Amino acid sequence: RVRDEIDRERVFHKVMNITRDKDDLELCGKVIYTGMEDVCNPHVASALAVIKFDYMKRIVFEEVAEKLGVSTSYLSRKFKKETRQTFHTMLNRYRIQKALELIRTGRYRIYEISERTGFSDYKHFCQVFKKYMRLSPTKFADAANCVIFENPDSGCDYKKASDRK
Repeated sequence: RVRDEIDRERVFHKVMNITRDKDDLELCGKVIYTGMEDVCNPHVASALAVIKFDYMKRIVFEEVAEKLGVSTSYLSRKFKKETRQTFHTMLNRYRIQKALELIRTGRYRIYEISERTGFSDYKHFCQVFKKYMRLSPTKFADAANCVIFENPDSGCDYKKASDRK
């Protein structure tokens, strides 16, 4: 557990040196990772729980609001007020945070990571990843010095990141 934390810290610092906007690396921040004690509104807390526990599934904001028995405009307004982010932004950032963890393990192909983190389309995953991290999933893995697996359409199975150029 301590070693995992040290590894996470090492990867974080390597990527900090690469990215242009260090604020992007905060991603979801404390709202999801430290629990929901900072959130006052029970509907927002429930919406955050949906993100935390169902991020790997298809999540529709309207359905979340309906299950909570509130309007989409109410939930959207309260969610933004409490988290300073929209539901969709928080969901994408959480998914990218989980993708970072999976990439770091080196056990999965990038397209598998996109599926495991709730992105139904590989290309969309890469676009969202690059939007928040300012580099592609493959380049992130290179920076983290992980063993990565390429998209099967690329024609190669895997390479050690240090061997890639």
